[in-house]
Amino acid sequence: MIAFDVGAERASPLYRSIHGQATSDRRQHSISTSMNYDIFQGQVGVTKFRNNLHNLVSIHTLDEGIYMASLGVDLEQYREVDDDGNRGLLRRLIPSFTDFTVEKETLNTLNGDVIILAPVIAGFDFMNQATDAYGITTTWQGLNHSTSLELRYSFLDNRQRERANADRKDLYYGVSHELTRERWSLGGRVGFTRTDDLDTASRSKTSLSEWGLNGSYQTTAGITFSATFDNSLDLLKDYVFAEREEGNSQRFSVTADAGAWLQNRFKLEESPSISLTGQKTDSEVKSSYFDSQTSSASFMVNAGLTFK
Repeated sequence: MIAFDVGAERASPLYRSIHGQATSDRRQHSISTSMNYDIFQGQVGVTKFRNNLHNLVSIHTLDEGIYMASLGVDLEQYREVDDDGNRGLLRRLIPSFTDFTVEKETLNTLNGDVIILAPVIAGFDFMNQATDAYGITTTWQGLNHSTSLELRYSFLDNRQRERANADRKDLYYGVSHELTRERWSLGGRVGFTRTDDLDTASRSKTSLSEWGLNGSYQTTAGITFSATFDNSLDLLKDYVFAEREEGNSQRFSVTADAGAWLQNRFKLEESPSISLTGQKTDSEVKSSYFDSQTSSASFMVNAGLTFK
């Protein structure tokens, strides 16, 4: 099976909308195709964006292009049990699904020589860069559990005049696991990110370690309670200023959703969404260069009600 999707959007410079995310003075074209054959699922797409449709000299014109391709391989049929109802070690090691992604993004200021903000920015383009990103995600799906491994790598090639060496590399690898039952679920994840800033004027490395837990439980009345906890620890090493900066943050949130309870209570055709969420975040940063330590805490409560 092959499917095609073509999109075209244009908003005039004086376009006004009550929708908060609808912006004016832009043009976007996209085309993508997806195909399925046996165990393979593929997708290819291109998106082009441009603003400043009237080519005003007082506005920087951004030209952006996103090119992506992905290939998924579904191997679940090769993990089926044998005639005796058993699944050997080799079949257990075969992943259920593996997804490969490749993406390239280009961003360029077409009239970068126009000086708008201040003369100090003259001499290089506002935005002129290209990013190459690669990713692979592998999932093992069981009857009541799943495990996923993820690996992502990206390279940002800065092409601004006078800043051509301000490139950046990012590498992420992580693992997650989730258990599911009829009325409850429990999951966890661990991830590591390494960022290398290759700019000769501010060469630095950042390491980010993060882990989290999440769970949910639905009562017999139809009220669902869910909770998440995330912890992150980042370390910045600046080789130019011999600086070492450490940061640690935790985030905890609890949500109660009574949509299923309302549907059963008032015999509604579709389940509405009514939820209450409380979230608390704590963070702390230590800097060896400034010999300082700062900390902050925040608490937030959200409530929502949606009928369909």
